[in-house]
Amino acid sequence: MKTKPTMKDLAKACGVSWPTVSYVFNNSRPVSPKTRELVFSKAREIGYVPDILARGLATKRSYTIGILFSGFNYSTSVPIFVAIEEAARLYNYRLVLGLQGAAPAAALADLQDLTARRMDGIIFVSATDNLDPAVITALEKATIPILLAYTSPPDLASLDSILPDQTQGGLIATRYLLSRGRRKLAFIGASEDNNATGKRLAGFRLAHKELDLQVDPALIRFADYTAVDGRKATLDILESVVPDGVFAADDNIAAGVLQACSLKGIRVPQDLSLIGFDNSIICSVTLPQITSVAMPFGVIGQYCLDRLVYRLQNPDEWTPDQKLLACEIVHRETA
Repeated sequence: MKTKPTMKDLAKACGVSWPTVSYVFNNSRPVSPKTRELVFSKAREIGYVPDILARGLATKRSYTIGILFSGFNYSTSVPIFVAIEEAARLYNYRLVLGLQGAAPAAALADLQDLTARRMDGIIFVSATDNLDPAVITALEKATIPILLAYTSPPDLASLDSILPDQTQGGLIATRYLLSRGRRKLAFIGASEDNNATGKRLAGFRLAHKELDLQVDPALIRFADYTAVDGRKATLDILESVVPDGVFAADDNIAAGVLQACSLKGIRVPQDLSLIGFDNSIICSVTLPQITSVAMPFGVIGQYCLDRLVYRLQNPDEWTPDQKLLACEIVHRETA
């Protein structure tokens, strides 16, 4: 009868000591990325599976992390989750996924559920900073480590937060349009109170300020993040003035801008340059394809696991931190 491979069998296959293998699976001491990858690769090759129960008893951890999405959005939530899942596999952690809408009661119930399941930590992903006070209180008083992803409510400075620098994203988009000689720029977003739109609009204003240029209030519009509303907002602007560039705070809005330009005989990018935001799938299916600002969702997910595991391994050295990650422009055909 074939016996199950042991940790010593795996160490021999890797050409390393068995304590080194233990360090990799228990995350108890630093191990080089090259050695970590070797151990995981050989483990899959020989069929070695660590004893999760024994590992948990030895380290007093469950090696399980909860992920709670507040308002699941395909274009943002999925890439963040995929990156977290890939990083969790490297650290040999399991994930428990929680999905809920914006209702505070649902958020509180899921937080309590994940805490009761003895998670080692929770990653809370939200597209808004405007969390209900009851949710903020629950996050602050949680008895296990919680890390915030894609959000950073001002009342939760006591927690780690990892998010894209959307102001910088708006800045580089507008800088690029201005560098192409465009001077009559329009901005179309949701509302100024919207977390994402507010930051992207701040970057738009900052780029103008850098060149001592004035933002024309007649070229600012707010609409829902839909192509229909983007088209309506653009047609509204075109009734009084024809801009030579548009920064759309969302790719769906940008698609609506293209529709309005087509209706009015405005050529993109010859007459009007256009940049969207999110780098979503819609950018590649329009004609012309939309130049857009991409947020580093994959890096956010990876950093979430790195940061949370670091805190679990080094509780005495951990201090809360806000990490802003840079956005970048993905160049296509509209700008």
